[in-house]
Amino acid sequence: MNNVYGNNLEGDYSPGAISFLTTESLDMTDVTDAELHFYRWLNIQGGGKDIASIDVNPGKGWEEVWRSTFQITENQWNEISLALPASVNDKPSVKIRFKIISDSSKEYSGWNIDDI
Repeated sequence: MNNVYGNNLEGDYSPGAISFLTTESLDMTDVTDAELHFYRWLNIQGGGKDIASIDVNPGKGWEEVWRSTFQITENQWNEISLALPASVNDKPSVKIRFKIISDSSKEYSGWNIDDI
């Protein structure tokens, strides 16, 4: 994997933190039925204590399109495909954001993302 992005490539995310990675603007003019494809290596505490999410902004504010609802512990890269909402269709400037919200107890490695 090349050009990997992560919360902390050398350890775990910080306690009590909100961190995110936002893409550059993506031109989705003439696009319908948009999908997001990427590889992830995600580890996050469950039980609603820490939350990983993916949001999109088609130019009118952030919309959540995916949220962790349980503990996720991955030990390898996994290919992910996610349908994006119709609100991104035919928009000239769309951003995608990968977010972690953590509590102050146990921390994990969080998002590791490649090949968006």
